Amino acid sequence: MSLQACADIVAKGDPDRFAAAMAAPVAARRVL
Repeated sequence: MSLQACADIVAKGDPDRFAAAMAAPVAARRVL
């Protein structure tokens, strides 16, 4: 499974959390 496929699953499953993680600084994404 590709990284993009995993991101698509998360985006579809919890779009609000996905959007928040993508809006966060790259360094902070690891803990989200």
